[in-house]
Amino acid sequence: MDENSEPVGDSDDRDVAARKTGEFVDEIVGWRRLMAEAQAGEAAAMAKAYAYTQEQTALLGSATVKTREMPLRAMAAEIGAATRANDSTVQSRLFECHRLVTEYSPTFEAWRAGKVSQSHTKVIVEFGAELPDPEARAAYEKDVLDYAVKTATGRLRPYAQQVADKLNPRTVQERHDVAVRTRRVWVEDHRDGMSTLGVEGPAAEIHGIYDRLTQQGREIKAADLRARREAAEQGACGVGAGGSVGGEDVGADEPEWLDERTLDEIRA
Repeated sequence: MDENSEPVGDSDDRDVAARKTGEFVDEIVGWRRLMAEAQAGEAAAMAKAYAYTQEQTALLGSATVKTREMPLRAMAAEIGAATRANDSTVQSRLFECHRLVTEYSPTFEAWRAGKVSQSHTKVIVEFGAELPDPEARAAYEKDVLDYAVKTATGRLRPYAQQVADKLNPRTVQERHDVAVRTRRVWVEDHRDGMSTLGVEGPAAEIHGIYDRLTQQGREIKAADLRARREAAEQGACGVGAGGSVGGEDVGADEPEWLDERTLDEIRA
């Protein structure tokens, strides 16, 4: 046998492993296609349900706003009860599905065919919503969808934003002036007596807040590190291990003023 040749057994094992891996990949991809088809089918049904509520609303003519909202609210309540979902969540879902099916039909069909995932469709619709002109939106969708079929959602997001920005007729400042009106603060409760305080606002201000907290946290950590070094130096000189400083006994325990918090804890 040539010294550079590989044992037949090792080569066969690799062939078997490669074949089995390929079979698993094909099976997983097949199931994902089925899931995409089922999810898209549900979205299509949601879109039709939303369209029906709009037809019902149109028949109400000049009725009060509350009365005109009833068809959509009733539909959302029925679907929510059957699917154990919140009514307001269902209302949003109905609208989103209708917009996807009617305004982004190529993306919807690609989803139904298993070429892209539901996450891809959400990204495409999210950034496409910034383009009111149908022609610009169509050009955006074609470009981003072509990229979506060959990349992950995480990489699609910055690409979609770049394409949308290029086709958007409004300036960055004009878009920011509109977006800043959506700034808000909210609280979300968690288990074990914990909660999240969320803040959405201008990026410069939010990053400024985070940077200030980080700087202060690092200053506290640096002060703690200096204190630890001083304590270690005193211990090396016989102080802190049952010795004395200025005639006072110093125990061997670690001083209580050492800060054990993480940087995240200090920021909070």
